[in-house]
Amino acid sequence: MSAADLASEIHASMELAYMAAQAYKGYSDKLMQLANTPGLSPDQRRKINGMTEAFKEMWKEASEHGDRMRRIWQDLKTVEAHETESPHALPTFRGWTVDLRVKEFRKPKWKRGEPAGIEFLRFDTVQGDIMLADWLRTPEGDKASREGRVEF
Repeated sequence: MSAADLASEIHASMELAYMAAQAYKGYSDKLMQLANTPGLSPDQRRKINGMTEAFKEMWKEASEHGDRMRRIWQDLKTVEAHETESPHALPTFRGWTVDLRVKEFRKPKWKRGEPAGIEFLRFDTVQGDIMLADWLRTPEGDKASREGRVEF
């Protein structure tokens, strides 16, 4: 299932949760009005107030569920945007960016969670040649080779 399909299902769940919350609030409001009806016994008022509190709790839970679904849906929309990559995005392999124009692999270096430079690995080195051969065996590398984008 793609992120777009999952986002669509999550959005539907979110909408249902918000609709349920609105219904529970409506029931709660009507019960509160009913509790103020003259002539009710204390026992009837207590039961109605108990139902009112139960609907208020369901309203709160449905609203919170809708809010959680909204956050998940927003996250999935972000993932979906990244699934449709730019046609100019460079391929990656084993954490390295593959740049066919300059014939090198690049990977950011990190130190204690902070950027600490960029590591370069040229295709014409022994290690770079091995990694390039491995990348060319992937579907993306094979496609680039067939399209003539890889020069040896």
